[in-house]
Amino acid sequence: TVVRKLRDAGAVLLGKLATHEYAFGVTTNNPHWGPTRNPWDTTRIPGGSSGGSGAAVAARMACGAIGTDTGGSIRMPAAVCGVVGLKPTYGRVSKTGVFPMSYLFDHVGPLTRTVEDAAIMLGAIAGYDAGDATTVPMPVDDYRARLGDGMRGLRIGVPRSLFTPVDRAVLAAVEEALVTLADLGATLREVSVPEFPMPGMFDLIIAEAKEIHADTLANRMDDLGADVALYLSAPHGDAVALALALRHVREYAAGVRTVLHDEVDLLVLPTCPIGAPPIGTDVVDVGGEAVQT
Repeated sequence: TVVRKLRDAGAVLLGKLATHEYAFGVTTNNPHWGPTRNPWDTTRIPGGSSGGSGAAVAARMACGAIGTDTGGSIRMPAAVCGVVGLKPTYGRVSKTGVFPMSYLFDHVGPLTRTVEDAAIMLGAIAGYDAGDATTVPMPVDDYRARLGDGMRGLRIGVPRSLFTPVDRAVLAAVEEALVTLADLGATLREVSVPEFPMPGMFDLIIAEAKEIHADTLANRMDDLGADVALYLSAPHGDAVALALALRHVREYAAGVRTVLHDEVDLLVLPTCPIGAPPIGTDVVDVGGEAVQT
């Protein structure tokens, strides 16, 4: 559906780009055709899972690209490739035709050179699709209409509890951005957001993945890369545990929505705790903590 909408809007479609295997990772080191390289430093990863999209836009091979995002797979390539990545609101963009990673959490969105380009692409691909029951029948706004309004009067939430562990260089860049936003007229407020229920979300994604990849798990396990095979072999909770995880995810969403409704207009925080690590790196040190890549 997204490809059809782009074509209908007059886009020139150039081809397909690399992803992490089954979109199940953040490096785009694909075991079947090798790593995707970051254009700013070809010894480093472009992030993932939509690393090919981030790299292509950063290298100016395309004005924009499409990515999918379940737990950061548009936002992370955008961050480490220095481009704009937008994970739209769930239900805003159709997933029809997209091979799923997670029915509950998958999103489709643009990676572009500029915010205005992201607004143009979102306007082209957004909207209700009868082929995707999660899309909503709401009008598609002109997302460029208020780009010139400026920052004055915006309430920006700063959830500093989420600023750790973060590499010093990343933290410095975020703090510099906050100063710039304040200088442009925004009001900064430190806020608290609920703790993200990562174990529960991972349980739900693993359970969905085992259903999505049931045939591969039964008949073609040796064809998988080592990291994806490890993920798909991970245990998940029973039905009661999954029901509890789903409730915790919904409660988290409600808590964040309350902060954004009652206290601030938007949140600012680091997208990734580190810059792009070298290809093949397994563990990096972030603020004295070992972080698995």
